[in-house]
Amino acid sequence: MYSYVPKNESRRFRIFCSDKLNLLKQDLKNKGYEVDFYLVGSGMKNLVTRNENESFDLDYNIEFLNVSISQLNPQELKNYIMSFLNKITVENEPVFRNCQDSTSAITSRLVFDGKLQFSFDVAILAKNKDGDFCRLIHNKKADENSYHWDKIPKSKKVYKRFEKLKSAGHFNELRDTYLDKKNFYLIHNDHYHSSFTIFKETVNQTWSKYYRS
Repeated sequence: MYSYVPKNESRRFRIFCSDKLNLLKQDLKNKGYEVDFYLVGSGMKNLVTRNENESFDLDYNIEFLNVSISQLNPQELKNYIMSFLNKITVENEPVFRNCQDSTSAITSRLVFDGKLQFSFDVAILAKNKDGDFCRLIHNKKADENSYHWDKIPKSKKVYKRFEKLKSAGHFNELRDTYLDKKNFYLIHNDHYHSSFTIFKETVNQTWSKYYRS
């Protein structure tokens, strides 16, 4: 079952990831892209979870700003980001392995003595013309070259709603609900709900409990 990782335990890994993702952010800026990256849940650093005694991971979104998804080639974009992350991790940090290309994220893994110690996932997001978040998907089951942007329903207002709920004193309820949902999907062997999707569900469910719109 999932439990939360103490902040002091995850801190050095958050610093490491921030340093690497800032390098990626600067590189993309040099190519004309404005991006931002953040842990799932924005400043909710206490949402880092671990399943029993396994290693834990950090889930990041890298969001492309002020650009339409129609202007972004998903295949080229994902391959470039994977290559850059390999360059700044594997080449400089021998204990890191080459990134894994999963359906909805890029995973960088720290392996020591043959055992996975830590990993971080990077999901690539942008917004469509309606302002909804869309996630870059590589559907390898359909075709190795099948890349597309997948709309995340009811995601447009998720961060504004989170900030309002947090300000209204519902932070602990958000934490409890998020963890309950993580464990629900774990028990049901459901690996299709990303951390961002679970976060979105948590916020919208809590929001509907206190607000009408």
